[in-house]
Amino acid sequence: MPDREKVINSIKGCLNIDGYCNDCDYDGCVFEYGFCKKDLLADALELLKEQGERVGKLTEDQSTNRQIKKEEQNMELKDTVELMLSEDWKERFVAEYLQTKIRYEKLHWMIIKRETGRQEFNTPIPLESWKTQANLMGRYLYELEKQAAIHGIELPITSLKVK
Repeated sequence: MPDREKVINSIKGCLNIDGYCNDCDYDGCVFEYGFCKKDLLADALELLKEQGERVGKLTEDQSTNRQIKKEEQNMELKDTVELMLSEDWKERFVAEYLQTKIRYEKLHWMIIKRETGRQEFNTPIPLESWKTQANLMGRYLYELEKQAAIHGIELPITSLKVK
């Protein structure tokens, strides 16, 4: 299905500023593929209307999505167990993503606390080691996100609250 920009460009190509076909007055107007430009315009307008209705439906669903995202922001590792034990590989994939994301966010905030002198414990591990680990985890999350997009898996891509 063509996107909005292609449809608008088709409409612009069909009509001049006065609303008349650029090639004729709709009499005998045949698009290069055998379609009348008037018909193309009618189809394009119908498509825009359908897309507008879908956008309206999406805005209705946003309140539900906000609630889900709020729950995802408070997620802990223990909350991913059910997904990890699922028979569905896509749910296990989401669990792996969430577990990595939770660990990454916690490590990220430990680095921030350490750099600002607010770390609550001492460790012999060099700060650069933590930063390298966070970098690698971030790259792994990126790869998981790409794979999810390829397989059509919807991931809860939000910033998680660290407790």
